Amino acid sequence: MDIQLADGISFEIFEAVDIKTPVIFTTAYDDYTLKAFKVNSIDYLLKPIDKKLLESSLTKYSSLKETYQTDLNLKEVLHSIQPESQNYKTRFLVKKLDQLLSIKTENIAYFYSEDGMVFMKTNSDNKYLLDASLDSIENQLNPNSFFRLNRQYIVNIDAIKSSVACGKGKIMVELNPKPKLPQVISREKASPFKRWLDLG
Repeated sequence: MDIQLADGISFEIFEAVDIKTPVIFTTAYDDYTLKAFKVNSIDYLLKPIDKKLLESSLTKYSSLKETYQTDLNLKEVLHSIQPESQNYKTRFLVKKLDQLLSIKTENIAYFYSEDGMVFMKTNSDNKYLLDASLDSIENQLNPNSFFRLNRQYIVNIDAIKSSVACGKGKIMVELNPKPKLPQVISREKASPFKRWLDLG
Protein backbone atom coordinates (compact mmCIF):
# COMPACT_ATOMS: atom_id res chain seq x y z
CA MET A 1 0.00 0.00 0.00
CA ASP A 2 1.36 3.39 -1.00
CA ILE A 3 1.05 5.93 1.81
CA GLN A 4 0.56 9.08 -0.23
CA LEU A 5 -2.38 8.78 -2.60
CA ALA A 6 -3.79 11.28 -5.09
CA ASP A 7 -6.69 12.14 -2.76
CA GLY A 8 -4.96 11.94 0.62
CA ILE A 9 -2.93 9.49 2.69
CA SER A 10 -3.80 5.81 2.99
CA PHE A 11 -4.00 5.94 6.81
CA GLU A 12 -7.45 7.50 6.36
CA ILE A 13 -8.62 4.11 5.05
CA PHE A 14 -7.81 2.51 8.41
CA GLU A 15 -9.97 5.09 10.18
CA ALA A 16 -12.97 4.20 8.01
CA VAL A 17 -12.55 0.42 7.60
CA ASP A 18 -11.44 -2.33 9.98
CA ILE A 19 -8.50 -3.83 8.06
CA LYS A 20 -7.00 -7.00 9.57
CA THR A 21 -4.80 -7.98 6.63
CA PRO A 22 -1.02 -7.49 7.03
CA VAL A 23 0.18 -4.46 5.08
CA ILE A 24 3.51 -3.61 3.45
CA PHE A 25 3.75 0.17 3.12
CA THR A 26 5.71 1.92 0.38
CA THR A 27 6.61 5.62 0.36
CA ALA A 28 9.24 8.11 -0.63
CA TYR A 29 9.22 9.55 2.89
CA ASP A 30 10.17 8.14 6.28
CA ASP A 31 7.86 10.47 8.24
CA TYR A 32 5.15 7.85 8.74
CA THR A 33 7.19 4.91 10.06
CA LEU A 34 5.78 4.87 13.59
CA LYS A 35 2.20 5.39 12.42
CA ALA A 36 2.53 2.57 9.87
CA PHE A 37 3.38 0.01 12.52
CA LYS A 38 0.27 0.92 14.50
CA VAL A 39 -2.01 -0.20 11.65
CA ASN A 40 -1.09 -3.81 10.75
CA SER A 41 2.17 -2.96 8.97
CA ILE A 42 4.69 -5.79 8.64
CA ASP A 43 7.20 -3.68 6.71
CA TYR A 44 7.95 -0.17 5.49
CA LEU A 45 9.78 0.22 2.18
CA LEU A 46 11.26 3.47 0.97
CA LYS A 47 11.17 4.36 -2.72
CA PRO A 48 12.86 3.55 -4.97
CA ILE A 49 12.06 0.05 -3.74
CA ASP A 50 14.98 -2.35 -3.48
CA LYS A 51 14.11 -5.74 -4.99
CA LYS A 52 15.85 -7.72 -2.22
CA LEU A 53 14.05 -5.77 0.50
CA LEU A 54 10.74 -6.41 -1.24
CA GLU A 55 11.50 -10.13 -1.43
CA SER A 56 12.35 -10.09 2.27
CA SER A 57 9.01 -8.41 3.05
CA LEU A 58 7.06 -10.97 1.03
CA THR A 59 8.94 -13.80 2.76
CA LYS A 60 7.97 -12.30 6.12
CA TYR A 61 4.33 -12.15 5.00
CA SER A 62 4.38 -15.81 3.85
CA SER A 63 5.82 -16.87 7.19
CA LEU A 64 3.11 -14.99 9.11
CA LYS A 65 0.41 -16.43 6.86
CA GLU A 66 1.57 -20.01 7.54
CA THR A 67 1.61 -19.34 11.28
CA TYR A 68 -1.93 -17.93 11.36
CA GLN A 69 -3.21 -20.65 9.04
CA THR A 70 -1.83 -23.29 11.42
CA ASP A 71 -3.58 -21.63 14.36
CA LEU A 72 -6.84 -21.50 12.39
CA ASN A 73 -6.69 -25.19 11.52
CA LEU A 74 -6.00 -26.04 15.16
CA LYS A 75 -9.07 -24.06 16.25
CA GLU A 76 -11.21 -25.86 13.69
CA VAL A 77 -9.99 -29.26 14.92
CA LEU A 78 -10.63 -28.35 18.56
CA HIS A 79 -14.09 -27.06 17.68
CA SER A 80 -14.95 -30.29 15.86
CA ILE A 81 -13.98 -32.55 18.76
CA GLN A 82 -15.38 -30.45 21.61
CA PRO A 83 -19.10 -30.49 22.43
CA GLU A 84 -21.02 -27.30 21.83
CA SER A 85 -21.02 -25.53 25.18
CA GLN A 86 -23.17 -22.57 24.17
CA ASN A 87 -26.83 -22.89 25.10
CA TYR A 88 -28.92 -20.67 22.88
CA LYS A 89 -32.35 -19.37 23.82
CA THR A 90 -35.25 -21.35 22.41
CA ARG A 91 -37.98 -18.93 23.52
CA PHE A 92 -38.49 -15.35 24.69
CA LEU A 93 -40.95 -14.17 27.31
CA VAL A 94 -42.95 -11.10 26.27
CA LYS A 95 -45.82 -9.14 27.75
CA LYS A 96 -49.08 -8.25 25.99
CA LEU A 97 -51.17 -6.06 28.26
CA ASP A 98 -51.44 -8.20 31.40
CA GLN A 99 -50.72 -11.44 29.57
CA LEU A 100 -47.30 -13.16 29.52
CA LEU A 101 -46.45 -14.98 26.27
CA SER A 102 -43.62 -17.37 25.55
CA ILE A 103 -42.51 -17.00 21.91
CA LYS A 104 -40.39 -19.74 20.36
CA THR A 105 -37.35 -18.48 18.45
CA GLU A 106 -38.44 -20.27 15.27
CA ASN A 107 -41.57 -18.08 15.33
CA ILE A 108 -39.53 -14.86 15.48
CA ALA A 109 -38.86 -13.09 12.18
CA TYR A 110 -36.49 -10.45 13.51
CA PHE A 111 -35.49 -8.16 16.37
CA TYR A 112 -35.01 -4.45 15.75
CA SER A 113 -34.38 -1.14 17.49
CA GLU A 114 -36.48 1.94 16.95
CA ASP A 115 -36.48 5.25 18.83
CA GLY A 116 -34.19 3.82 21.51
CA MET A 117 -36.41 0.78 22.13
CA VAL A 118 -36.03 -2.85 21.07
CA PHE A 119 -38.85 -4.85 19.53
CA MET A 120 -39.52 -8.39 18.39
CA LYS A 121 -41.50 -9.07 15.20
CA THR A 122 -43.01 -12.53 14.82
CA ASN A 123 -43.69 -14.45 11.63
CA SER A 124 -47.38 -13.64 12.08
CA ASP A 125 -46.52 -9.89 12.10
CA ASN A 126 -47.07 -9.35 15.82
CA LYS A 127 -44.86 -6.78 17.52
CA TYR A 128 -43.62 -6.94 21.13
CA LEU A 129 -41.49 -4.58 23.19
CA LEU A 130 -38.44 -6.17 24.85
CA ASP A 131 -36.49 -5.05 27.88
CA ALA A 132 -33.06 -5.90 26.45
CA SER A 133 -30.47 -4.50 24.07
CA LEU A 134 -29.86 -5.91 20.60
CA ASP A 135 -26.30 -6.77 21.63
CA SER A 136 -27.45 -8.93 24.53
CA ILE A 137 -30.14 -10.58 22.39
CA GLU A 138 -27.61 -11.34 19.65
CA ASN A 139 -25.40 -13.20 22.14
CA GLN A 140 -28.32 -15.43 23.12
CA LEU A 141 -29.28 -16.48 19.58
CA ASN A 142 -28.02 -19.37 17.50
CA PRO A 143 -25.78 -17.75 14.85
CA ASN A 144 -26.77 -20.45 12.36
CA SER A 145 -30.35 -19.14 12.43
CA PHE A 146 -29.94 -15.42 13.17
CA PHE A 147 -27.73 -12.73 11.63
CA ARG A 148 -27.04 -9.11 12.64
CA LEU A 149 -27.74 -7.20 9.42
CA ASN A 150 -26.76 -3.83 10.86
CA ARG A 151 -27.05 -1.83 14.07
CA GLN A 152 -30.86 -1.93 13.94
CA TYR A 153 -31.78 -5.47 12.83
CA ILE A 154 -31.12 -9.11 13.78
CA VAL A 155 -32.97 -11.43 11.41
CA ASN A 156 -34.04 -15.04 11.27
CA ILE A 157 -32.89 -16.71 8.05
CA ASP A 158 -36.49 -17.81 7.38
CA ALA A 159 -37.60 -14.16 7.37
CA ILE A 160 -35.37 -13.29 4.41
CA LYS A 161 -37.53 -13.03 1.31
CA SER A 162 -34.75 -11.91 -1.04
CA SER A 163 -31.29 -10.33 -1.08
CA VAL A 164 -30.02 -8.24 -3.97
CA ALA A 165 -26.68 -6.54 -4.65
CA CYS A 166 -27.27 -2.78 -4.75
CA GLY A 167 -23.92 -1.28 -5.70
CA LYS A 168 -20.65 -0.48 -3.89
CA GLY A 169 -20.62 -4.01 -2.46
CA LYS A 170 -23.79 -3.48 -0.43
CA ILE A 171 -26.77 -5.87 -0.28
CA MET A 172 -30.44 -4.94 -0.06
CA VAL A 173 -32.42 -7.44 2.00
CA GLU A 174 -36.19 -7.83 1.76
CA LEU A 175 -37.81 -9.22 4.89
CA ASN A 176 -41.14 -10.85 5.63
CA PRO A 177 -43.00 -9.34 7.46
CA LYS A 178 -41.95 -6.15 5.70
CA PRO A 179 -40.30 -3.53 7.97
CA LYS A 180 -40.89 0.22 7.67
CA LEU A 181 -37.59 0.80 5.87
CA PRO A 182 -35.58 -1.37 3.45
CA GLN A 183 -32.61 -3.03 5.13
CA VAL A 184 -29.13 -2.64 3.67
CA ILE A 185 -26.04 -4.64 4.55
CA SER A 186 -22.76 -2.74 4.36
CA ARG A 187 -19.90 -3.79 2.11
CA GLU A 188 -17.95 -4.95 5.19
CA LYS A 189 -20.76 -7.28 6.29
CA ALA A 190 -21.65 -8.53 2.81
CA SER A 191 -19.13 -11.41 2.77
CA PRO A 192 -20.05 -12.73 6.27
CA PHE A 193 -23.71 -12.49 5.26
CA LYS A 194 -23.12 -14.57 2.11
CA ARG A 195 -21.20 -17.19 4.13
CA TRP A 196 -24.06 -17.31 6.63
CA LEU A 197 -26.61 -17.87 3.88
CA ASP A 198 -24.47 -20.75 2.61
CA LEU A 199 -24.17 -22.56 5.98
CA GLY A 200 -25.00 -26.23 5.97
